[in-house]
Amino acid sequence: MAHRSRRTPPLLRFASRVAMTLGACFIITVLSLAFAHRLEQNFALAHELAATQHDIRVLRMRSAEEARDVRRLQTSEGVVPYIYRRLRMVRPGQTLIYLVPAPSPSANP
Repeated sequence: MAHRSRRTPPLLRFASRVAMTLGACFIITVLSLAFAHRLEQNFALAHELAATQHDIRVLRMRSAEEARDVRRLQTSEGVVPYIYRRLRMVRPGQTLIYLVPAPSPSANP
């Protein structure tokens, strides 16, 4: 008796190839979407990190400025002009001038 090879029908082979191709496309699509999502998260975190670093620089500059103000206000040479300015006081020999904006013409009926 001769050995007979069993060949799968061509339609079944075609269907299995289509199913394998669709499965591979599905897996590639899911992996691509996951990668895109991670990439979007990385960009958002990078933007947030840059904003936070900017805030830190601003706060450090403000802290240094406030430290200079504290050192300046600890001496009488620094605090006296500040008090005069703050209280709108005039030193002897000085004149204080207030500038008031002119009324707008549309305000007059």
